[in-house]
Amino acid sequence: MRNLILKAICLLCILVILSGCHYLLSEGPYLERAQREAKEYVTQHPKLDNRIKKLILDNKISTGMTKEQVRLSTYYQHPDNIEVTSKYGASEMWVYKRCWNRKVKPFKQGHRTVSVLSFLTYENLYFKDDTLIKIETIDTNKRCR
Repeated sequence: MRNLILKAICLLCILVILSGCHYLLSEGPYLERAQREAKEYVTQHPKLDNRIKKLILDNKISTGMTKEQVRLSTYYQHPDNIEVTSKYGASEMWVYKRCWNRKVKPFKQGHRTVSVLSFLTYENLYFKDDTLIKIETIDTNKRCR
């Protein structure tokens, strides 16, 4: 009986630990921290243009934002690549590789019909000095794996 109780307690401890790990490994804490940082930034910069404040709080970007403001968006914190460029009069380009779903002509794949596939898209942000001057999206026909 005592052995059974110890096993039950151990199992319960493992379940508690795993459920906590799931939370820590999920996007929850990451998104919460990012939102908190965005709110702190807006609070610390009261003279910031209202349009830029709204973009930051909504996790969106637009031309006219600084690199720091762009990085406050959870989707633009970590570029896949940063390159030196003179395209569009910029001095730097941040490259993001994204996978987006796209409708395609339906076809059979095994036992099911597929009508949506993921394709690679490049999102390039061009900065002149510290300011975002252009956002370029390039769709490809390369499938994401």
